Amino acid sequence: MAPIMEALSESMHEDYSFLKFIIYSIPIHYVLALHLSGRHAYALFFDILLAILIAGLLAQGINNVRRNRTYILSIKPAELSKSCAKSTAVLLPVGLICWFIGFSICKIPIPVNIPYFSSVVHIIIWTILFSLIITSFLSFAKYLKMKEAFKIKLIIDSCIDVLISILSYIPIITLINIFLIGPILYMLHIFEISYSNWLFVEYCSIIFVIDISVSAIYLAQTAYEQIKGNNEEYDDIHQIDLFNDSIERITKN
Repeated sequence: MAPIMEALSESMHEDYSFLKFIIYSIPIHYVLALHLSGRHAYALFFDILLAILIAGLLAQGINNVRRNRTYILSIKPAELSKSCAKSTAVLLPVGLICWFIGFSICKIPIPVNIPYFSSVVHIIIWTILFSLIITSFLSFAKYLKMKEAFKIKLIIDSCIDVLISILSYIPIITLINIFLIGPILYMLHIFEISYSNWLFVEYCSIIFVIDISVSAIYLAQTAYEQIKGNNEEYDDIHQIDLFNDSIERITKN
């Protein structure tokens, strides 16, 4: 749990952190408000846009951490737009391929007449495929190079280790969110205030942005430890950028 608490502290103290939390909470707040008002069909389009934004923020954030930059979440429009476009171009085909494989495998009858056995098998299949998608995304985000997402052997070799790291992360970040949101929910219940209150929705939106920042730090560490690749290879890919980033950090300090 300590690394995640360190990631939380780092995300709270990065450059212009509060400003970024406010800026990126706006689209999240808007989408949440649409769902809370019952306009689910109308919200679907914005759900897709928000998913693309989150994927772009995560990918750029992971890359920023790997490059030891002075910030995690990017507010540079050109940089973020490029990251969103690349993330979509990576996740869409990989996701469709894994969905097709999973759907095809799950259609095969299982000749075992044990209650819930087929459901357990299907859950395992979809979990493994999910880990392939996440590993592919992390492999891409390490370098922000799309070709890295399609190194099949590397992804297959690393996916189980990545899955274990993700499964270890989920309950801890969930507990942190319960700790941050639970008391507010209790107060709203006591004073009979609607959960759709705009201040509460904004607060939850900010917490979600913090989650993205913390996740970027944790996933960057996961990618570094679990997906093969050494620092010399990484430095060769980012030689010029690393030099400029070093100058930026020295100037900042």
